[in-house]
Amino acid sequence: SLVLELKSQGYVLAAKSLGSSDFKIIIRHIIPSVLVQIVVLATLDFGHMLLHVAGLSFLGLGIQAPTAEWGVMINDAMPYIRENPELMLYPGLCIFIIVALFNSFGEILRDKFGLESYFDNTAKPTEPMEVGETEKPIKTRKSEKAISPSHKEQA
Repeated sequence: SLVLELKSQGYVLAAKSLGSSDFKIIIRHIIPSVLVQIVVLATLDFGHMLLHVAGLSFLGLGIQAPTAEWGVMINDAMPYIRENPELMLYPGLCIFIIVALFNSFGEILRDKFGLESYFDNTAKPTEPMEVGETEKPIKTRKSEKAISPSHKEQA
C-alpha cells in the first residue's frame, strides 16, 4: 500500500509526465522512499519469525532433530529438566535475548525515522479530564467567537 501511495505523489507523477521510464521512476523515486520502511519492518518481523520457527520446531513440526535449532534443543532437553534444567534454560534465554534485541532495534529505527504512521494502527488515547474540568473551547478565527465543543454541534 505504501508503494501505491507513493505512486500517486506529485514528484512521481511529474517524473512520469516528463517522460521518465517506469524503471527509472522505481529506481530513483520509489525504492529510496520505501527502503527505510522495509528495513524497519524486517527487523521488527525477524523476532516474530524466530519465535514461530522455534515454536514449530519445539512441537516437532519445523526443523528436525539433526539440525541444531533452539526449539529442537528445548524439545530434546525436556526429559532431562530435573537433572539438567540449564539444557532448556540456555536455548530459551537465547531466543528471548535475540527476539528482544531485534524488536528493540526495530523500534529504535522506527522512532529515529518517524515511521509511526506506517506501523501503528492504533489511535492514541486522549488525555482524561479532571473532575470538575470543562471542555476547552475551540479557537476559531479572530472575527468569530470561541465555540465550546458541546455547542459546536448546535452551531
